[in-house]
Amino acid sequence: MVWLDGKLVEKVDVSPLSHSLHYGGAVFEGIRFYEIPCSGARSVFRLRDHINRLFASAQAVGMEIPYSVEQLCEAVLATVKQSGLHAGYIRPLIFRGEGIGLMAPRIQVHTMVAVLPWANGLESVRLATSKIIRLHPDSTNINAKVAGHYVNSYMAATEARKLGADDALLLDWQGNVAESSVANVFFVKGDKVFTPPRKNIFAGLTRDSVIHLSGFLGIQVEEKEIPLAQALESDAMFLAGTACEVLPVKSLDGKTFDMNNPIVKRVRECYLGTVDSSIPFDGPWLTTLEPATWVKNS
Repeated sequence: MVWLDGKLVEKVDVSPLSHSLHYGGAVFEGIRFYEIPCSGARSVFRLRDHINRLFASAQAVGMEIPYSVEQLCEAVLATVKQSGLHAGYIRPLIFRGEGIGLMAPRIQVHTMVAVLPWANGLESVRLATSKIIRLHPDSTNINAKVAGHYVNSYMAATEARKLGADDALLLDWQGNVAESSVANVFFVKGDKVFTPPRKNIFAGLTRDSVIHLSGFLGIQVEEKEIPLAQALESDAMFLAGTACEVLPVKSLDGKTFDMNNPIVKRVRECYLGTVDSSIPFDGPWLTTLEPATWVKNS
């Protein structure tokens, strides 16, 4: 079931001449929803923050969303309800309709929300440093979640997999650590946690959540430039992203990390407990829905 331009539909037909298909100008979000233990209710994590960022991304590429933030939040909740899933993944997408020509005027803007089942992934990942660097901050708006930006990530991840790794670590244009193909990175050294600064990365909402929750746990997180050599001297490393949540890194370029690091464990447990409401958290991050009314195989 998909919400498209104000209606719930079973099937979406997109023109092969879609402007966004040809030029990569769609913008999107990835949002998770979880089943709350015991009650069976569901919680959408940081819904309004995601939709606010979707609007900012659309503005960055000159697309006007024909709905308000509130209307799109309601569209997300309606689609989740209709899906019948207990937990899953939400993909809002704003894209341009039919029209060829880079600067073609007056192309219709479409708004879509899809809800998908989500299977648990890896418990840890092996990374390889890519020769492909993260997009230069002056080459585009790196804070916009634009579909075309992810060609950079796809190429880096493909290269890493050819090297036998699960994913890529990208460096920024100055040679410092930036991020993985689709997640932010954190390093642990002793009792401190480090992460690259915002200026050369896409600073995700999960990253923001991890920094906030680390403070709640009394763990100091420092944002600073991290040369690759320094990253390889860390005791532990983990990724933070909507899809991977908080995911330990097993190795980077063959250098293995401590998979039982207590800081990584505490941050991971706190994050997972927050998103499904099993750990009480005083913050406007969760939007609660009633239990799913029917079970859909996932």
